[in-house]
Amino acid sequence: MQGYGAFGDIVQLDYVDVGGFAHLVAALNQGDWVKVAASIPAVNEDVVAPLVNTGGALYGFLESRPDEEAVAAWQAASALVRRQHLAPIKFAASYAPFASAIPVTNPRSLGAPVLRYVSAVGRLSANQCALLAQPWQMADDVSSALSKAVAEGGARTAEEAAALAAVVTVPMRVKGSQGWAAAKTAAFGGRVIGSRARLSFEQLEVLWRPKFDRVLVVSAHPDDPEFSAGGSVAKMAKGGAKVTYVIVTDGSQGGEDPKQKDSELAAIRQKEQRAAAKVLGVKKVEFLGYKDGHLAPDLKLRHDIVRMIRKHKPDLVITHLPGRAIDMPMGGSHPDHLAVGEATMAAVYPDSRNPRAFRSLLKEGYEPHIVKEVWIPFWTSGDYLVDITPTLDLKIEALKKHKSQVAKPGREWDFEKFMRKRHREVGKKAGYRYAESFKRITV
Repeated sequence: MQGYGAFGDIVQLDYVDVGGFAHLVAALNQGDWVKVAASIPAVNEDVVAPLVNTGGALYGFLESRPDEEAVAAWQAASALVRRQHLAPIKFAASYAPFASAIPVTNPRSLGAPVLRYVSAVGRLSANQCALLAQPWQMADDVSSALSKAVAEGGARTAEEAAALAAVVTVPMRVKGSQGWAAAKTAAFGGRVIGSRARLSFEQLEVLWRPKFDRVLVVSAHPDDPEFSAGGSVAKMAKGGAKVTYVIVTDGSQGGEDPKQKDSELAAIRQKEQRAAAKVLGVKKVEFLGYKDGHLAPDLKLRHDIVRMIRKHKPDLVITHLPGRAIDMPMGGSHPDHLAVGEATMAAVYPDSRNPRAFRSLLKEGYEPHIVKEVWIPFWTSGDYLVDITPTLDLKIEALKKHKSQVAKPGREWDFEKFMRKRHREVGKKAGYRYAESFKRITV
């Protein structure tokens, strides 16, 4: 009843039912409304400006809508007046019934980058909305930096504008909880754009780091996953990702004794690989069984990798560089690495997503699948660095499982010292203690 106190002297609520009250309110004259207005506490003009400026548009909007939408819009209008107490996305959700009818506060203050972003939100496709609905992660330090930047001003209006554009566009593309997840991500984008001047390039990049649910590492030999991406694999596995290895060859050339049987060494290396994967939290290891040192990026290899991609449906694929690098040790350009890198890239695009490629796989139940990203490990010169400070010890522990490779007879190699030095040098580029370096490719 407190909300109707302003009508107390004009309409006696004790004697009026709901329908009768509406009729009496409709009959109020100008003097009555002046009296009601005088009894309402003062409000922040900036808060109610959108409602005042768009009264005519709102009236026209409600007039053409059914009663339940009009009621929802009125509730949203109430939320608008109180919005300084609401988080921007909650405000946007309340705004949804008539968001297209009411412009954002002070649109001239948004700036060109924000306006371009809002315009892009308004043109989102269904597939793009589905991508925005995916879960995302943010480092604690970057989250703190963003919160500080928002508190210093400039981001609230941008976030509001993005949220309004999202609640108009996204529900037409995706429905339910997925739609609201996409709208929240779009609104978050407005916050980032509005705060961009107060954030470093590295912080801005991390803000858009996706959280991968399924990861597929396609490597030529046992031990390649650990050497190239073991720290990142452990980090994603700890974060809840389901990581699968695909080891293409049997590793039978990875020894020093020419008299040892291939089958014996292959069995040893397979056992070592399973043990190393377990240390890092890898859920499954697939062995394709190709002969070590005999790979070519042919259709057969592409076919088998496509099968693995369609079977495990990864968001992210990690594989070798599909070309020889002359600015790093030659071991990184092993011919098998080059073959696997090229075959995997072709498998990711266009083969895995194309229903007309390798149609026999459809008969086996392997439907087309679209990979979101590919990461290619680089020795030191990648443009995407992953902080592996919390997981480097796990990486080294996993590498120790490959005894046939890191403790070969007659070979003195302090690989632990080597790995720490290498990852420390990479980490310096981004301010991390230890890091792994990748070329990150959006598919």
